[in-house]
Amino acid sequence: MKPTSDKGIRIIGVDGPQGSGKSTLAARISALIGAPLVQIDDFVSWVDLVGWWPRFEAQVLNPLLSGNDAHFQVRDWENDEFGTSLNGWKTVHWAPVVVLEGLTCTPAAIADRLAYRNN
Repeated sequence: MKPTSDKGIRIIGVDGPQGSGKSTLAARISALIGAPLVQIDDFVSWVDLVGWWPRFEAQVLNPLLSGNDAHFQVRDWENDEFGTSLNGWKTVHWAPVVVLEGLTCTPAAIADRLAYRNN
C-alpha cells in the first residue's frame, strides 16, 4: 500500500452488493489492524443513493486525508428509515489506516485516494 495523501493515511474501502459480507470483512480488518471503521449506513439514504456523497466527502474523506479527525452527523434510521433526516454526531479520530464499509463507498472518482478498494 502507498500513502494516499501527504499525511500518510491509508483508506481501505470494502464495497459490494447487499449480503456479500462487507460488514463482516470490514469489521475483521478493522479489529485485526486496530483501524477505525466508518460505515456508509451512517450517510446513505435509500431515497437518494448519491446525494449523501458530498456530505461524506466534506465531513469524512477530506478531513482524514488532511490529517484531521472526521466529525460527522449520522442518518436518523430510527425516525426516518427511508428518508434523509439526520440525528446525532460521531467522531472518527485520524489514524494511519481507516476502513470504509458499505454499498457505494468506493466510487471510481475517489479510487486514487484509496490504498485498497474491494468491490
